[in-house]
Amino acid sequence: MLDLAGESLAPDQRDELYAALYAKVQDAALANGITHKEDKRLLREELRAWLVARARTIQNPTHSGGTKRLITKLTDAGVDDSGIEAAKELRRRYVAEARVPKYLPVDDREAIEGEIVAALHGLKVRLDSGEYADNGREFLGRCQEELRNIRDAMKGARPSDALLYGCMYEVMNRCLHRLSRVIP
Repeated sequence: MLDLAGESLAPDQRDELYAALYAKVQDAALANGITHKEDKRLLREELRAWLVARARTIQNPTHSGGTKRLITKLTDAGVDDSGIEAAKELRRRYVAEARVPKYLPVDDREAIEGEIVAALHGLKVRLDSGEYADNGREFLGRCQEELRNIRDAMKGARPSDALLYGCMYEVMNRCLHRLSRVIP
């Protein structure tokens, strides 16, 4: 359907779209057919329009270089203001390290970032599937623990918690990770 609409998504973007579609279908399936009759039905053209719009949003997220999306995701997860400020600072330090590497060679940093993105994606898929019933703060703790486990299993140069978490917050700010189940 998306190919017909001229949209093409990368595999991780397709996974995100599928998770949103699954949540939308699940919400419709669970709606009460008597008291919420309109919520029970998914009309073809409305669903198609929603699907194409959601695909475009996933494909081309707005990103101004700021931290608005990160702040929104952390606020929605129940993180307090001091936690949000710490996350913004860790992200800032990570971005500075990525621009002018001091601690990790570029190849190591890119490999580590790839592992972090993959690990966070796996955790997000489990959250969306219902395998985890975590609230936002619990899921953030689970993500941090997974990043420490990855770091501890590494050979050679190992990044600090600050770089690991900063990378995670940068990934969240780029719309590749979130701390709550997908919302249709």
